[in-house]
Order: sequence, then C-alpha cells, then structure tokens
Amino acid sequence: MLTAGCFSTQILGLYTTDASIINTGTVYFRIIAFSYIPMAISNILSSWLRCREHAVIPFLASFGAVGVNTGLNYLLIFGTFGFPCMGIKGAAIATLISQLFNLGVIAAGFAICIRKDGDKPVWSVHFSKITIKDYFIMIMPILISEFLWSLGQNVESAVYGHLGTSNLAAYTLTCPIQELIVGALSGLSAAAGVMVGKRLGRKEYDEAYTESKKIMYAGLAGAVVVSTLLITMAGVYTKLYHVDDNVKALGKILLIVFALYAPVKVENMILGGGIIRSGGNTKIIMVIDIVGTWCIGIPLCLLAAHVFKWGIVGVYTLLTTEEIFRLVVSLIIFKKRKWMISLS
Repeated sequence: MLTAGCFSTQILGLYTTDASIINTGTVYFRIIAFSYIPMAISNILSSWLRCREHAVIPFLASFGAVGVNTGLNYLLIFGTFGFPCMGIKGAAIATLISQLFNLGVIAAGFAICIRKDGDKPVWSVHFSKITIKDYFIMIMPILISEFLWSLGQNVESAVYGHLGTSNLAAYTLTCPIQELIVGALSGLSAAAGVMVGKRLGRKEYDEAYTESKKIMYAGLAGAVVVSTLLITMAGVYTKLYHVDDNVKALGKILLIVFALYAPVKVENMILGGGIIRSGGNTKIIMVIDIVGTWCIGIPLCLLAAHVFKWGIVGVYTLLTTEEIFRLVVSLIIFKKRKWMISLS
C-alpha cells in the first residue's frame, strides 16, 4: 500500500510513456492504495465463511459492493444529483468506499456466524513443529505461485502499455467485462476447493472425483453460455464508450478472442485454483503457473510485440494460448488422481 501510494508515478512509468495517462493514473493510484488492506481482510474472512458453508454472506457483500461502486461512480465521476464532478478521482473514491462497505458486511456476517455457531476465535500463534512444517509446505508454493503470476500479469500490462495509446485504450475498454465474467465464474473455483476438500478430508475419494467432474461440467456450460452472449453483444458493449471507432473495433475483436478462450480459462481456475489445490498438492500448481506464465506466456507476448511488431489483438491472442498448456497439463494430473490426498 505504501509503495503504491508513494511511488505511483514511478510505477505507472513502467507501463506507459504517455504523460497524460501517468498523471491521471497517479491521482487514481494514490487513493485506491487505501483499499488494499480492507480488500485483504475481506478475502481472508470470506474464505473462512465459505469453508463454514456461509458462502451467501460473501456473495451478498460482493453484490452490494458492486452496486455501491456503480452508484457512486455515476454520482462522483459525472457530478449528478448535486455531487461534485470529480472524474478519475471520483472513480477511485467510489472504489475505496465500496471496498469498505464490502468489509463491513463481511465482518458483520463473520461476527454473527461466530456467535450463532458458538465458536470462539483463538488468537494464538503457538503451533507444534509438525503443524508449522505442514503449513509451510502447503502455503509457500501458493505464495510463490501467486507472486510470480501477479508479476507476470504486470509484465504483460507493461507490454500492452508500450503498444500505443489506442491499443492500450482498446484493451482497457474490455477489462471491466472480462473481470465481471471471470469474477462471476471464479466462484466455482472457491466452491470446488471447499466441496472437494471436504470429501477428501473424509477420505471419500470416489465421491470427490465425481463431484470434481460435475463442477467442471457446470463451469464449462456456464462459460460457453456467457461466451456465446459476449460474442453476440461485443459490438453493443463497445458502442457504450465514447472513444475512437478504431478503439471500438479493436475492443470488439479482443472481447471475441476473450470469449473463445473463456471456457479454457474457467476450467483452469476450477482445476488449478480449486480441485487439485484442495488435495494439498500445491507444488505442481506452482510449477504449472510458473511454466505457463514465464516460459510460455511472457516469451510469446514479448515475441509478438517486439519481434513480430503485432498490435494488441495479435499480442493478446498469442499470449492467451498459455491457457491451453495449463488446461492440458491440469487434466492429465486430474485424471491420474494422485492429487487426491486427505489433509486431515
């Protein structure tokens, strides 16, 4: 948070050389940085609630936060109903307030569930040596994987930023709808982790495998339906933005490419982020993520941008092929069933 707030100009300079974008982004960055801590706490409490089968609380909190964010964006960006017209600063404030709202609802739900279930949180850092070792073995690959994946995403964004303002604008135009779809379907990943993990904990391996396949089929069906709708409505979505026609055309193509890869991406989230990880085999997921991002995705991205001199569509399309590698390897691991280990 301190890094983002204090060095926002320097950080944004890594992604683009456009001074107007850097200046505008700095204003947004310095406000949005304060939302990182509420967001982190919300994620931790949400995970606890989902594991205790209170998943409706995080859902309602997230749904409400989206409504708060959307409403405040309308009020603060454009200055409607007597509110000040704040532009990008208003968007940042709206996001910060929505994250605080999300945390408030989840924290209240957490407190109610503890009281209802009769649980008393134990604020202790004392663990046995075996427990520390087990946690370390399982958690470190996840931390390394998530860090390197996030770093890879930043490298990709930097490449996009240096493709030119129009290319960057086209990609940015598609981000809200991409995040909405991925966010909606990522719930299946969290559900898979909880449901399959409980089966494995009871050593119900056949049931865990069967349930895993059902969740994968559900995710595939949902992704296909959403992708079909997105391909059909891509042109309508881009017309909502007051941007150059070239940016709209590029944005439409990017949405279609995203829609075609969406089923693969969703299956990867369910398999890697939920099913296989629930068995405690986090090392193999780390390897898949590192190889997919740093040995396939990033090299292809740099090759397309700096050697082939392709535009945003070509770079994005070639980069996204890493999802195919992830899916093929994950399916092979899934079918071998060696990931099914009881952690209890």
